Amino acid sequence: MQDDAGLWRNLTRPLGSPRSGATGPPRSPLWFTFLSASLPLLGVYLFSLQRDLGTIDSGELAAVCHTLGIAHPSGYPLYTLLGRLAALIPWGELLTRLHILSALLSAAAAGFTALALRETLDLLFKQARYQKISDQWLARLSVLGAWVWGLSPSVWEQAVVNEVYGLHFVFLSLSVYLGLILLRPSIPAAQRSVLLHYPEADSRHLAFLGYLLGLGFSHHLSLAFVLPSLGLAAGYYLYRRRVRPTARFDSIRWKILLTLIIFFMFGFSVDLYLPLRAAQEPLLNWGDPSSWARWVRHVSGWQYRVWLAPGSDTVITNVLGRIPGIWNDLGWVLPVAAVAGLILSWRRRAMAALFWTILLAVGLIWAASYDIKDIQSYYAASDLAVVALGLSGLAILLSRIRRRKVILTFVMLPVAPLIIFGAFLRWDRCAADGPPLPGLYARGLLEGLPEKTLLFSRQWDTCVSAMLYLQFVEELRPDVAIVDTELLRRSWYYPQLDRMYPGLLDPVRPQRDEFLTDLASFEAGRPYDAVRIETRYQALQKALHQAWVQRRPTAVTPEVDARIFETSLPVPYGMVILFDPPEELLSGRGPLPLVEPFLAFGPRTDDLMARLMRHLISNMAVSRAQFLEEREAPGASVLLEEAGWLRRRSEMSGRN
Repeated sequence: MQDDAGLWRNLTRPLGSPRSGATGPPRSPLWFTFLSASLPLLGVYLFSLQRDLGTIDSGELAAVCHTLGIAHPSGYPLYTLLGRLAALIPWGELLTRLHILSALLSAAAAGFTALALRETLDLLFKQARYQKISDQWLARLSVLGAWVWGLSPSVWEQAVVNEVYGLHFVFLSLSVYLGLILLRPSIPAAQRSVLLHYPEADSRHLAFLGYLLGLGFSHHLSLAFVLPSLGLAAGYYLYRRRVRPTARFDSIRWKILLTLIIFFMFGFSVDLYLPLRAAQEPLLNWGDPSSWARWVRHVSGWQYRVWLAPGSDTVITNVLGRIPGIWNDLGWVLPVAAVAGLILSWRRRAMAALFWTILLAVGLIWAASYDIKDIQSYYAASDLAVVALGLSGLAILLSRIRRRKVILTFVMLPVAPLIIFGAFLRWDRCAADGPPLPGLYARGLLEGLPEKTLLFSRQWDTCVSAMLYLQFVEELRPDVAIVDTELLRRSWYYPQLDRMYPGLLDPVRPQRDEFLTDLASFEAGRPYDAVRIETRYQALQKALHQAWVQRRPTAVTPEVDARIFETSLPVPYGMVILFDPPEELLSGRGPLPLVEPFLAFGPRTDDLMARLMRHLISNMAVSRAQFLEEREAPGASVLLEEAGWLRRRSEMSGRN
């Protein structure tokens, strides 16, 4: 057992160094397993990389990295700093560098996944009575499992575009690997001569796990999916560190636990970037987490609590709907073998089986509780558990067959081609090297606006986020002022509008102050008048429109209620509704995007965002055609034909 001095010696000893008393031939190198899993996937990710802006948060995240700002909750300070380092590299476009950063991080996550899978198989087979598959074959199985996970839509879709999930996958896979190390059993001296080099876990692993969790929680809160499994592993490790058999919790374990907490806080300290940077009032400062209350709300994702499913029926429906998705995303071999793994691994190493079972259940149920568009990436944890259990079941079944080496060879030889074939089938869904529809849509909308337009929009996923990048990184159309009407409900957004568009809010200071006074009660959790807040919110938008109507063209995207503005002539123009336009803008097709790219088939042309953009363009084409018909102007039939093409294309996407 460790004494106090031994605890701190372990913390300072290199993590890869062997413990005294561990004998036998060395294991095959971990770095080789890591690179064998990560490098091929990195090649796939780079080949299928996004060519321009992505949807949802892609534009905002790129702009935040460029300006060292603060992104949407939970702020993502570590990603912002890494993205800023990528922005400083004097090569290529900023977006390309950020996409490559996601590919590198996701490939690294696959490498750590291979190590976690190898650790799982070691736990199942590295006992004298169970050692029936060579270490080299266990490493090969682990690499194949990592490829299956890395080529699943949960990972691949995020690995080819600048998003926060690549870094999250690193924390997920590495924390799982460290948790499994904590499950290593104590090795009796009599068995050390017959086992491969297999050192026990010690306090260094627990300390590093604490630091890693601190960093991970400062980045993405869905790392909580793995906490129950890690709690099981840490509890198992602390139980085995007892000094006196009768002691319930001795001093050594208290010190180890305190060390875990200290290292966690040290890792989480990267979140101090948020209040420190917010105090400097950067251009993009979502949530303005400069005070304690605002910081807590921001890092906890307080405003997104409404996206949690309201009842158990919704969760059950989502879970049942996800089960066929597992089959589609991971192929059929490992999900089927996971049933055997769930049963057979309990006999060999119950703690390892329980670790993965808990991760599967928690990850699946918790992710199913969210009602968001990009929910697929939240299933990465449960998909990893399915892969681990499936690999365990497959390995145990193969180990019971005579002539194992021959069977392993003939069984495993077709596995790699099957993985490649599965990746080919998922290429159009996961790869992003097709027509750059998000960039075409956002650029077309922004470039088509009249000079100095004041645009009201709620299309964050398709254009508002992207236009933050276009305006403040590429400096495209800085004359246009864009107001997100959903963010207009948040008090922090008004100082940001003042920084982005100086003077825009000056004419409506009285209306703004009245609205913010009522909004303060809502944001502080005090009693509030919802009807009065909504009335003043609409009055503020109307006042802003009226204040600039003589000096700026005013427009809304179609999801915004134009009746608020009480304008005399709302006209479909491009992808917006333009209020009281001049006569020269009332004829012709207008700046609608070209439909040809949106009719194409290929990567990412059938996903939810592509269908939404196609739907919006077709609706605006119909609206413009109806307007031209009312004025008896030419061009209506051409627009109706284009709208028909888009709708038929969307129907084909829906059937597929």
